[in-house]
Amino acid sequence: MVEGHTEALEMIDNKVLNTASNDALKNHLNETRGTVIQHLEMGKKLQPSLER
Repeated sequence: MVEGHTEALEMIDNKVLNTASNDALKNHLNETRGTVIQHLEMGKKLQPSLER
């Protein structure tokens, strides 16, 4: 859960967002990035309870 969201965030930040060619796509990617960050934070909070 955490690993996948971390990888998605890195991909958005380091590859996709930098090559987005129009404003609509950039806006969508920024919105998606915010959602991925929220999910990542939730996953980090939940992870300790899953490792028991």
